[in-house]
Amino acid sequence: MSALLALLLAAPVTLASIPARPAPAAPASAAVIPAAIESAVRAALAIPGAQLELSGYRPSPASCEVQEAQLERPFGSSGTLVVHFTGKECSGAAFVRATVRLEQWVARRGLRAGDLIDAMRSLREVRSGEVPYLHDLPPGARAARPVAIGEAIDESALRTHDWDAPVIVVLSAGALRVETVGRRVPCASGRECARLSSGKRVEGRSQGDRLIVEVP
Repeated sequence: MSALLALLLAAPVTLASIPARPAPAAPASAAVIPAAIESAVRAALAIPGAQLELSGYRPSPASCEVQEAQLERPFGSSGTLVVHFTGKECSGAAFVRATVRLEQWVARRGLRAGDLIDAMRSLREVRSGEVPYLHDLPPGARAARPVAIGEAIDESALRTHDWDAPVIVVLSAGALRVETVGRRVPCASGRECARLSSGKRVEGRSQGDRLIVEVP
């Protein structure tokens, strides 16, 4: 045993005698999004001027070489889309993640209800369920509710009229419509409110120069 140990210690160690560590497996590359899929998604984007980024492409069947593709309906926010496609003697559908970004008006500082809106343009992601963004910010617009610094200015935060300004209030109950005059008052919910001559406070939605109030 001692003779064998001495022989091993005397033997020169070479790189060839040391087993090589196996190289780590290369990460699986993301599936390449076919041009027909990308073109179909871009054509279905319903927001002019928005930036679109696609990822997470998962086709089924993966073996089908896509030639034509379409979406069932337009979209206007980030999310996972289903794209139907056809190829040569094959067809299927694919999931693809769409990230939509758009320059939006955001508050430059914290605002209280009634403050003149101080805003700047900033690139933001458009998420599902958000209140529609503003294309333009009317001059002299004021905040209808408190707005945090950096928060997007949407329709719920915008007020273009002065409190106590007269407004035609249309009381609607089915087919019956009655017009009266009231004065605009603040609305905590961000909707439109007025106080009638009777002192009653009503809430509704603006339609031109009128406030439409649905009466149950």
